[in-house]
Amino acid sequence: QSISYNVAHTIVRIDMKKIFFIIPLCFILASCAPANDPDAVRDALAGLVEQSYALNEVYFGEGLPISDDREDVERFYASFDTDITSINYHPVAKDAPFQSEEEIRAATEAVFSPAYCTYLFERAFSGISDTFDAGTENEVTKTAAYARYIQYGETLTVRLNLAEEAIPLNRTYDCANAEILENKKNAVTFAVPSSVDGLPDEEVEIKIVRTDDGWRLDSPTY
Repeated sequence: QSISYNVAHTIVRIDMKKIFFIIPLCFILASCAPANDPDAVRDALAGLVEQSYALNEVYFGEGLPISDDREDVERFYASFDTDITSINYHPVAKDAPFQSEEEIRAATEAVFSPAYCTYLFERAFSGISDTFDAGTENEVTKTAAYARYIQYGETLTVRLNLAEEAIPLNRTYDCANAEILENKKNAVTFAVPSSVDGLPDEEVEIKIVRTDDGWRLDSPTY
C-alpha cells in the first residue's frame, strides 16, 4: 500500500510496507546491543583483578608480615596481664601494606562486591565456625578457622601460624583476552584465560557486578 502526498506540486509516494518493516528492525537492533561496552568492562575487570592479588595475600596467603621491632613487640605484650606464650597474635610490621582493620576493609570494599566482602571480613576478623545439629539440644559449634587479624587498640595483630594454612597464590589472569559470557546491565560474567606459575592453565569464570561506587569483583581470584 502506498500513500501519495502533493508537496509543492510534486507527487511523493510513501511505501507503507517499508515503513512498518524499518520500525521493528530498529527495535531488534537495539535489543541486540550489549548492555555494557565490552572494552570498558574488560578494563574494569583488569583493574580489579590486579588489585585483588595483594588482598588475596591478606585473606588467603601468609598474611601481613609481622613486626621485627623488638621494642614495639615487647611494649605490645607488656600490655596484657597474661603469659605471653598464650598469645597467638603478633603486631604487624610497620612497613606492612595495611596498618589497621579499617584500612583492610576499605581496600577490600574498593575491589570486591558487598556480598563477597561479608565472607572475607568474617574470615579475616571473626573466624569461621561450623554448627552441627543446629536447633537441637546436641547443637555444637566448632571453630573451622580462627580470625586472621585482631585489632588491639591502635595495634593490628596477625595470627602467627597463617603460613601453615596459606593457599598457593600463583594464578594470574589475561584479562585482555577475557571472553564475555553474559553481559547484563548490572553484572558481567567472563571466561578469563589464566596461568599458574607463568604456565597456561584453565579458563576461570569471573563475575563483576555494578555497585553505587562502580564495578566490583563478585568472584574469588586466588
